[in-house]
Amino acid sequence: MDSNQYHESMNLKAQGYVDKAETQLWNMFSEMLTTCEISSPPILVGLRYGIRGIINCLVKDVQAIYATCNSTLNPLQNIVTELTSITETFHEYALLPSNPAIKSSRSRAQVWIDTESHPNTRANLEVPTQHSTGTTPLNNSADQVAARLAHLSPAHDINNYAQAATILETFFGQQMTFGPTYSLDTHRHRFLDDLSPDICVQRNSSSIDKFNVALVLDIKQSYLSTSANKGQILDYLHSLASCQPGRRTFLGILTDFKSAELIKVIVGIAKTRRRRISDHLADTTTLVRHYRSQPLSDILKLAYAELSAPEANPRKLSLSPQSGTLIKVLQLSPHTVVAVVRISTKATNCVVKAALNSQGALDISREVEILTSLQHSRKPSSIPSLVYSLPREFAIQPVGRAFRLEAFRNTRELRAALRDIVCALEWVHKHNLVHRDVRTDNLVLVQDHTDSARSIHAVLIDFDRSAKIGQPTTYEGGYICCPEELLQKLCSRAQLHSNQTNDTPGVYPGTPMSISLEDVAELAPASQAPLDLITYQPHPKHDFLAFVILLNQLLFPFTFQRYAYHLVEKVDSKEQRRLLDLWGSLKGSKVWGPIVQCAEGMQADGRAAEVWDAWLEIVVLL
Repeated sequence: MDSNQYHESMNLKAQGYVDKAETQLWNMFSEMLTTCEISSPPILVGLRYGIRGIINCLVKDVQAIYATCNSTLNPLQNIVTELTSITETFHEYALLPSNPAIKSSRSRAQVWIDTESHPNTRANLEVPTQHSTGTTPLNNSADQVAARLAHLSPAHDINNYAQAATILETFFGQQMTFGPTYSLDTHRHRFLDDLSPDICVQRNSSSIDKFNVALVLDIKQSYLSTSANKGQILDYLHSLASCQPGRRTFLGILTDFKSAELIKVIVGIAKTRRRRISDHLADTTTLVRHYRSQPLSDILKLAYAELSAPEANPRKLSLSPQSGTLIKVLQLSPHTVVAVVRISTKATNCVVKAALNSQGALDISREVEILTSLQHSRKPSSIPSLVYSLPREFAIQPVGRAFRLEAFRNTRELRAALRDIVCALEWVHKHNLVHRDVRTDNLVLVQDHTDSARSIHAVLIDFDRSAKIGQPTTYEGGYICCPEELLQKLCSRAQLHSNQTNDTPGVYPGTPMSISLEDVAELAPASQAPLDLITYQPHPKHDFLAFVILLNQLLFPFTFQRYAYHLVEKVDSKEQRRLLDLWGSLKGSKVWGPIVQCAEGMQADGRAAEVWDAWLEIVVLL
């Protein structure tokens, strides 16, 4: 029923009530008149009209009240309609597989339908023949395991989970390359972001542990190949991806113990150094591969083959017993792992960084040396405190959250947080160091309960790329905070190479004449990145120029929309030109030009906070 039909219905009901009220009043007065033996027609007619007048007046009052309520309700109805539309739109985004709140069949079904229609998805694939034919020991083992599982039907018998886990462990336990393998009944444990897969195959841990899950398996009694079931597997896999950063391939199986389907999610990473990649969508993409319903033995063989690849397995984190209980993995690089842990002896949370190999141990040793040099009773709170250090591991406090503009209640809080970063840089420069990686990824916000005037303060982290002031080195920081002079050298190198290729002497017109060709290294092997070829001398101004870019990212994020950060290093890339153009625009701006000049003039003289106070007052008002 639409609004017009509703109002018409209400008017008809109202008229019915009026007629009924008039009749009841007339009957009441008629009885009174009969009792009083009054039967004069003029009196009766007048009384009847009087009753009708009274009722009409009451009706007008009621209609006025109704109109007033209606004028109030109509806007509210419009608001409700708009909010409903917004809510529906929000749910379209919220129905992501990684959202642990997704539990209804409808939502998971819609997730799969949307995923299946995406260009990055390949659905209903056949299992490759090498995994479905042959008489190898592995194939025989898979056939035997599938036959044993088939006897467990119907699938949802409560004892089947533990029995199935035991049987599957005899198959997947043969893989020892990535550590001992265990198959666990997890259907009663909401350990995976409040989700509970039926069975999990784990590496290196015999207790339920989301950080070591290699494969999830869900058991269905009937209707195996539904969108809801496949959406549920996606839900598990995306939750795993959030728990195991750095891993690329995630696997899930749907089965009724007779047939099965396999879903593979591949988290793609730009082919470049992960060290300089920020957490931006332009640097990652997700591929989904779905293998349609096949005999269970064929899917088991395929899963076994997929799990033979290192990228399909959780990394062994190698945290020391001193680190405490693992809460969350923040970052997993080829050489180190960064995680939040709870140290039971101190009853507090810390951020731990541990080495995964010998190169990681060297990085840890270097960063510990830098952090130790920055520790002092008078250090600013925006420099982390070193809790403990070991040869291959260290821990710092505080534990913070991502530096985001929406976290601040007002401009005063934002200015205070930015001043925290300036104070941190001032402290770093005072110790003859340049941070070299000043970007939002390396800033965290921490709740501040000691100052009633502000709720949060900022902390500068990640000192593993810091370098001595003036000491020649290659650049190893974030792409977005790469010094402009290095970008110009990259352009100069590209122009030089182009001229040599074309047998043209000299350099292209427009090449910065202040750049000496001796500063540009010769062409390197393909295994080396362009920025690895150019040396420069780190200076405090480089940190503050990066700080200027950071301010732009915070206040004007649209400037960096669809910006593939990792392509900054690529010779003559669009991203490289955009960054150089941005520097040109900032220097030519009446507002930003003086701020850039201020950053370029910074020295390690301990006056940074004093110099930047006035500029930050202006910046936060933009």
